[in-house]
Amino acid sequence: MSRITTTLDETQRKLIDSALPLSGATSINSFVAEAALDRARALIEAEKRLYPNDEQAQRFFEALENPPEPNDYLKDALKQYLGSDA
Repeated sequence: MSRITTTLDETQRKLIDSALPLSGATSINSFVAEAALDRARALIEAEKRLYPNDEQAQRFFEALENPPEPNDYLKDALKQYLGSDA
């Protein structure tokens, strides 16, 4: 197991103390650890949604650098959006 320490000001400590009974955590340490883990999981999931894997990230950047020619559907959509024969 690893230990992480932090310093809280009085306002932060009171806020956590108030939330502790609502969280189901048994201690401030478990509350802070669970909150940090929740945040870490959320950040990792957000990154996975943006770039699920290396291959998809590579395809995304390739498309940005070398976009395909617009197809007829896209051309028609642009004409409708502009309201003219663009």
